[in-house]
Amino acid sequence: MVPKSIDQDFDFLPVWAERFNFKAHSPSGANRPTGKEIFEKVIARPAKLYDFAGCPATAGRVCEEYARQIVVDGVPPGEAFSNCVSKFDEHRCLEHQPDDVIKHSLIRDAVYTVPKSDPAETGTILELTARHLAEGLREATAGANIVTTGRWVSSKLEPGNELHHIGEMDFEAQGGVLETKTRWFSLNASERGYTVRSLPKKPDPAHVQQVALY
Repeated sequence: MVPKSIDQDFDFLPVWAERFNFKAHSPSGANRPTGKEIFEKVIARPAKLYDFAGCPATAGRVCEEYARQIVVDGVPPGEAFSNCVSKFDEHRCLEHQPDDVIKHSLIRDAVYTVPKSDPAETGTILELTARHLAEGLREATAGANIVTTGRWVSSKLEPGNELHHIGEMDFEAQGGVLETKTRWFSLNASERGYTVRSLPKKPDPAHVQQVALY
């Protein structure tokens, strides 16, 4: 949904954009397959059909909210994590994705110990991910007098691009943009039931492309 303050600043939309309900691009959609992007905006959204997110996406959002409460609002960690779990429990597991129930249970309740941590750092997957995300945000904003939740922004890439890109930044500090990202495990047939995915050694090109638009 486009905020009214931005929508009012739009140039006159092309006839095709009005006709097909394709009024803007999104930074996160820069890496989405063209066919899916067109289907969602031209067919699904006008018919009020929405693809509900799986629990990893929901977990990512609640962890971002946890980090915001810790770093921006100064909420005590215990209270912030209770809020995090409460929001995660509101997730509606997807009937067409049976693994969603399994992932929800593992993220919420499976206990994990961070390898080579001394003293041992142990917690649920959700707890550790939320905590590490907040620590990363705090480190990335070290020295900043003010850290704020990001604004809605609009940009138009010209020449040749008829529509704006509109998105909401995660955080801002010292004139910079900060986007938080999380990586979740993949299921397997091992005794534990999942494999932890390591963080990339270099920034993900898809993430860089998204941030670059801001």
